Amino acid sequence: MGASAGATSSLWIGLQDDLSDKKSKDPILRESTKVSCIVGIAAAHSLNLIRWKDMANVDEAYLKSIFEKYLGKMDTEKWMERSFNKNYISEVDFFEKMDSNDPPIFIINYGKNTKPKNIADFHHNPLHAKLLKNRADSLKIKNVVYAPGIGIIDKSNKDMVDFIIENLN
Repeated sequence: MGASAGATSSLWIGLQDDLSDKKSKDPILRESTKVSCIVGIAAAHSLNLIRWKDMANVDEAYLKSIFEKYLGKMDTEKWMERSFNKNYISEVDFFEKMDSNDPPIFIINYGKNTKPKNIADFHHNPLHAKLLKNRADSLKIKNVVYAPGIGIIDKSNKDMVDFIIENLN
């Protein structure tokens, strides 16, 4: 469970296959990393910036200009190069790793701006919620998604607390 970067981290952890090492001598490393459910407030649907670019229907130059404002004096070229590196993307792109065995997902996003003007607009874009819902639906992953700024209201009207209680094992 988390909000913003915490929500995206929750998705990354929750949508991974079990990362435990059953053969480890360390009892902590033998513990399962699987979760009962995932809850995210203003989560990104992926850590793959190519997906963000496509989601918001912007070109790479526009995306780069947004990140240059955010990164300031950091080496934007180096950062962008890594962010678009295929090996890096394959490690961080939990959206691609989603499968029908994943736990139930609750996502809420109050954003309205689908054309990002800054990094917060990109990360908190309501289209992330829409893409997560579409992917979860296609994989038959139980989900409750609210993005009222773009007209997504779950028919169940289930709130976050009820969702968590229902899905804790």
